[in-house]
Amino acid sequence: MLCDCLSSLQEHAPKKGARIWVVDNASGDRTAEMARMEFLEVELIVLSENLDFSEANNRAIRRGRAPYVLALNPDAVMLENALDHMLELMERNPQIGVSGYRLELPDGTFDHASRRPFQPPGGRRTPRASCKARGTGSCWQRWSSTVLRSGRAR
Repeated sequence: MLCDCLSSLQEHAPKKGARIWVVDNASGDRTAEMARMEFLEVELIVLSENLDFSEANNRAIRRGRAPYVLALNPDAVMLENALDHMLELMERNPQIGVSGYRLELPDGTFDHASRRPFQPPGGRRTPRASCKARGTGSCWQRWSSTVLRSGRAR
């Protein structure tokens, strides 16, 4: 899985370039060795204990200096222009703080299992409640962008 993910990131790297960090969350399955041997440009963090997903990602994020971060599971693959499209979206809309991709099944159809409510810090489960608490009104429409809900991912 990770090999396919890293290969897709190489093949579809953004025009502006990117640093790729791999955090081996104490996998014990030779993931770190594969990443080290086959992807020389990848920066590798090997953890001695299995931390949760967010803490493992935070280890890499703290070391980086980029204005944007993409936390990606190892079973994901990037499609052509996907990273450039997301970077352009973020650059054109500085009011956006967080964005995500449309997740697709291998046949290109939308992965409905990926459509979960946003859970902000504090445990609220609905994006509507989170936005109202911040005094921004309902942001459900912005959160479930039509760009991400319809058509092929770009």
